[in-house]
Amino acid sequence: MLRAPVRSPARLAARRARRAGRVCLLVTAAVIALNGCATKRDLRDLRAEIRSAQQRQDSAQARLERLVRAGQDSLSQQISDDLLRTRADLARQLLAMEEELLQIQELTGQSQRVLAGLRDQLESRARTMVVGPEVADTTAGIGVTPAPMAPASADADAAYNAAITQFQRGSLTTARRGFEEFLRMFPNHNLAPRAQFMLAETYEREARVEEALREFLRVAELYPTSDQVPGSLFRAGLLELQRGNRAEARRYLQRVVNNYPDSDAAGLAQQKLAEIGPP
Repeated sequence: MLRAPVRSPARLAARRARRAGRVCLLVTAAVIALNGCATKRDLRDLRAEIRSAQQRQDSAQARLERLVRAGQDSLSQQISDDLLRTRADLARQLLAMEEELLQIQELTGQSQRVLAGLRDQLESRARTMVVGPEVADTTAGIGVTPAPMAPASADADAAYNAAITQFQRGSLTTARRGFEEFLRMFPNHNLAPRAQFMLAETYEREARVEEALREFLRVAELYPTSDQVPGSLFRAGLLELQRGNRAEARRYLQRVVNNYPDSDAAGLAQQKLAEIGPP
């Protein structure tokens, strides 16, 4: 079944205008002829006028079609550019996701190695507890000694350094998971206060003020004798200022000045208190 050719609205409009012009001129010619006033010169002038009008209409139609084609080309180019930008954005997001996955896998492997070391330590301690007294009674003079426990410091250092590496790369989510895992496995390690401080730092880097404030305050709560406490209280004061809580900010900063006068944070806290002014 044959379909009628599709014509653009601009072309149809131009064709209708041309037809209307011809009809108008023909009507004018008929009126002149009926009035008996037409001469050969009048007819020639009329034909010339018809040709001139035809040329003007054809020229207008050509310009209109050029504008339509230019608009279509511009729209096609814009769509093509948008598709290219979308593809580029998707490619960047995919690369970022792959890098994040690799970092998570790296931390997971590190955690598994740490767990394996802890398991060996527990097994060694269990063997020592089981055979220790009996060995002392039944193997006197033979030189049998229990197997020493493997130190956990190396595993803890490795776990902490892995999280720090991710933090320095800007992978804050992965770093945060690393610090949380470290604190879960080594809550009493000498690096634990620093890990808690860095955990709060990951939230502050993401402008998550509530979470950052909570974790900074946990440094003083969990490790009150640590040298990380003055800095964490100072940062808590700055966050309270950011939230508009001047009274709370002054309380934390004054606590740094009063309780830790010899710390580096004390001088900074004193300056900030002077900026805030009296209550």
